[in-house]
Order: sequence, then C-alpha cells, then structure tokens
Amino acid sequence: MQQTVRRPFSTDASEPGLFTAQEERVLILSLSDPLFSARAVKRPRQRVMEMIFGPAQNYRLANPRLETLRRTAVMMRCMGYITERDAYEFERAGFSDDHLEMMRGLFSQSSSSMGSTSKH
Repeated sequence: MQQTVRRPFSTDASEPGLFTAQEERVLILSLSDPLFSARAVKRPRQRVMEMIFGPAQNYRLANPRLETLRRTAVMMRCMGYITERDAYEFERAGFSDDHLEMMRGLFSQSSSSMGSTSKH
C-alpha cells in the first residue's frame, strides 16, 4: 500500500483525491519536462530532427496512469489549462476533479512565485 503524502496542497491522508508519494514525485519530475514531451504523437518535423541529430530524450513513463498524470501536469504548467479530451483521459486514468484542482493550485503558486522572483 502506498503512503499518501502530506504537503501544503494535501491536508489529510484519509481524504479522497490526494496524491500518493509516487504521484507527487511524478509531479515534481514534470516540472522540468518541456511542453513537446506531452504530445502523444510525434510531428513529422520531430521525426526529421531525430533522423539528423539522433533520438530525442524520452520523457514518457512506463506506467500509463503516471504518464497521464505527467502529461496533464506538463500541459497545465506550460499552457495554464488542459483540453476537455485531456481532462477526460485524466479522469479515465483514475484521477478526480480534486486532483485536478490541487494541480491547478500547485502550478498557479509555482508560476506566481517564479514570476515574482524574475521581476527586478
């Protein structure tokens, strides 16, 4: 059984909709992933670049549920939103609206703190 992480964005381990320690690690790792890593299909230009420069770094996770979490986190962090289709995939992977709201809060906090430190 996985331990539920207690962080500022999670209040009680018995509450539904909290991230496990493994899921939290995926969220942290996704902070350095570029937006293009969230695309499900490679674009023709990416294929040509790989033929010239070799294969790009693989950001995908082997676990489909955790990969859905990573992709959703990257899109939310980079774009500030996710599409209806992505939200559907997120819920289909077993996550709830509570998870989505926690991610929104987490990434809005991180982007506002990054923005405030970059202003001089």
